[in-house]
Amino acid sequence: MPSLTRFRWLSERIPAADQRRIVVVTGARQTGKTTLARAVYPDLRYVNLDDVEAREALRATRTTAWARTVGHAVLDEAQKEPAVFEKVKYAFDEGSVDFTVLLGSSRFLLLEQIRESLAGRAFLYDMWPLMLSELAVEAGERPARPLFDALLRPAAGIDQVLEEQPEVLLGEDEERRRAAFDHLGRWGGLPATHWPDLSHTIGTASALAVLRWLS
Repeated sequence: MPSLTRFRWLSERIPAADQRRIVVVTGARQTGKTTLARAVYPDLRYVNLDDVEAREALRATRTTAWARTVGHAVLDEAQKEPAVFEKVKYAFDEGSVDFTVLLGSSRFLLLEQIRESLAGRAFLYDMWPLMLSELAVEAGERPARPLFDALLRPAAGIDQVLEEQPEVLLGEDEERRRAAFDHLGRWGGLPATHWPDLSHTIGTASALAVLRWLS
C-alpha cells in the first residue's frame, strides 16, 4: 500500500471518507495523485482504469448494481471510461454510495457529459507538483506553513507575520531551502524526479540511471 513518503499539503484539504462526497483530484501525470489517494483512503477499493480489463468490467457493470459491485472506491484514470461518471452519479443520487474518489487528467473536465454528471455533486481539487515547502523537509516531516499562505490568511496582522520571520536562515535550514530551490530550478516539482523519493521507490541504481537519462 503506497504511503506518503513526502508530506503533501493537499492531504489535509481533501475530505475524509466518512463524509458524503464525490471527490475529484485532477492534475498532470506523475504529480502524486495516486499515492496521495491510496495513502489518505487506504480502506477504499482501488481500481486503476489504465487496466483494460478493469475498464471492460466497469463498463459491463449494470448501473443498478454499482453500489454492491464497486461501492466506495478510488477510480484512477477515470477519464478513460466516461461511463463510470454516470454510474457514480446514479449511485450517489440514489444514496447507495456516499463516497467516491475520481483521479485523472484535468482534460476529462472538458468533456460535456462528465461536467454535467458532476455538476453540483463533486468537490474538485488540483494536484500540483511539489512545492518548495514540501521539498525542503525530510520525508515524513510536516513543513512549516508557507509564508505566502500566512500572508494571504494572517492569524494576526501582516506586519506581525513578517516580524516573526527570521532575517537569515542558518545551518541545516539554509541548506535544505537552497537544495529545494535548486531542485525546483533544475527538475521542477514532480515527485518522480526527486532523489529521495525516486531512490526509495525504484532503488538507488535505477534512480541514478533515470536522472542520467533526464540530464
